[in-house]
Amino acid sequence: MIGSPDEEQLTPELWGTAMILTVGGFLSMFTSTVVTVALGTIAAGFRASLGTAQWIATGYLLALAAMVPVSGWACRRFGTTRVWLVCVGLFAVFSALCAAAPSVEALIAFRVLQGAAGGLLVPAGQILFATMVGPKRLGRMMAVLSIPIYLAPVLGTLAGSVLAERFGVPWLFLVNVPLALLCLLLGRKRLPREGPADTRPLDWRGLALTVTGLPLLVYGFAEAAPIASGAGAILLAVFVVTALRSPAPLLDLRLFRDRTFSSARG
Repeated sequence: MIGSPDEEQLTPELWGTAMILTVGGFLSMFTSTVVTVALGTIAAGFRASLGTAQWIATGYLLALAAMVPVSGWACRRFGTTRVWLVCVGLFAVFSALCAAAPSVEALIAFRVLQGAAGGLLVPAGQILFATMVGPKRLGRMMAVLSIPIYLAPVLGTLAGSVLAERFGVPWLFLVNVPLALLCLLLGRKRLPREGPADTRPLDWRGLALTVTGLPLLVYGFAEAAPIASGAGAILLAVFVVTALRSPAPLLDLRLFRDRTFSSARG
């Protein structure tokens, strides 16, 4: 059955709105690479060891991973557009705070907060993108709009050295602020508004297990720390057991029991 023209047409308005969401996702990946490339310069600027400075990148990634499971509940509870707009605004605020950090310890703390905002920002943008585009147009638009996302590590590698050496460490973070503010302003005008779809309370037990287990697992693999990765795996295993028994889990893993869903994944 052939869809209607409205379901398949790629309008300029749709492209413009999709680009806003793409830039939001680009920011989260770009800042990760920019900072990683310039860790040596950052460590020297704060007179800190490279091992300590490494937590500026690691803390961001761990917070990013820890908040992804929360994104589904947050979007249902508060509305996807609202979550995306708030996270873009927080991303800009925490980027500015990173630029103004007086010490390496403060920078690590602000980077964790920045990563938490990014961990909600990216999934919320993906949900909005898929909802707005629809299944008939998703493939064609993804083929084009995924290019900036894939270029983010490349551009971050090039920009990291240039920004740190020619403009100073604060500009590694300040470069995010105008793009984030532009996304925020345009998003308030262009993105659809929707109300909460689910008012169920947050699964705090599941949240505690995932925000500790997932970062430990990621850290353990990244740093070759078997105790951390083992502890993370155990906590996530406990989460799986409790999620399958809970009536309102943080992540509904019972979906994997559905034969149709399993067949689609295969």
